[in-house]
Amino acid sequence: VTAAVDRLLALTRELGIDPKHVNATGLQVQPDYTWDQQTRKQELLGYVVSRQVEVELRDLDKLGTLMERAVSAGANQVGGAALDSTRRKELERQAMTLAVQDARLNAETLARAAGAELGAVRTLNASSSPPPMPMYRMAAAEMADARSPEATYQAGDMTFSAQVSAAYELIAR
Repeated sequence: VTAAVDRLLALTRELGIDPKHVNATGLQVQPDYTWDQQTRKQELLGYVVSRQVEVELRDLDKLGTLMERAVSAGANQVGGAALDSTRRKELERQAMTLAVQDARLNAETLARAAGAELGAVRTLNASSSPPPMPMYRMAAAEMADARSPEATYQAGDMTFSAQVSAAYELIAR
């Protein structure tokens, strides 16, 4: 286990990943038992040791290389990439601003259709999107001829959205 973790850490260094973005502190040690039918007791076979290594990868062009070479280095469980952005808060605020503008335009349209004018905002509530889930795209047909499996990883797009609920005063004309 230690040798595999050493190889994984060497891989992250080779890929130029900042050590502060690599967490190799996870450790699990569990007893492994078997059931002896004759004695009707559990017998200790030994212990199962596992380590977890989490990598925050900021250069998505290296995603395929990291995933494929991690398996070659000894990782036997590789989770899917969880995509996020260092600009999350900024992008969520932009989405909220656009959502408020859209809500106002919709309310103005309704007010005009009702022969009224839009007044002051009475209530305003907003919620932003949850963290983006990984979006995987199937590799394009031309990728089938790629020289390495690393080329088949595509991060896809991230979408940041916001929902706004607004209540306005309605002023009769």
